[in-house]
Amino acid sequence: MPKWLGYSVCTQKDAEDVYYLLKTPAKIRFLSCEPILEDIDLSEWLDEFIGAGICDGCGKEKSQLYGVDAYPVCGVAICDQCASRLHWVILGGESGANARTTHLEHLRSLLNQCQKANIPPFIKQLGAKPILNNQPYKISDKKGGILSEFPEDLQIREFPNV
Repeated sequence: MPKWLGYSVCTQKDAEDVYYLLKTPAKIRFLSCEPILEDIDLSEWLDEFIGAGICDGCGKEKSQLYGVDAYPVCGVAICDQCASRLHWVILGGESGANARTTHLEHLRSLLNQCQKANIPPFIKQLGAKPILNNQPYKISDKKGGILSEFPEDLQIREFPNV
């Protein structure tokens, strides 16, 4: 079994294959969402963190449970040993002379999804052409990778617990 296994997601179409990543055995599963080319909804693969309690899968007391929709009931509380989960998401824009724009609103949306699911996000760079509220966002670095130039709420670089 590999220790780390990742998959690149730049568009919503790319996100359709996250299912296969979650079905593949690995100690750490991660997404590299760079460059973010459009608004991406990962909610289908990100279960909401709900706290501590008894896991409906194994019946054991766990400190981290996640709400999972499960037919025919409206939902169950599952620990990460009973359900395949993502462990890390890397976020960023595109760099280089021909870089496409990165809308910081799209980056924020993914960041919020990660935080709601208790998945550590790592914001690598804003990209060469960041956009905020349909206006160019001023940066001095060609890659948009200087952390202190990020909007304060995007200055996040977390790592998974291994």
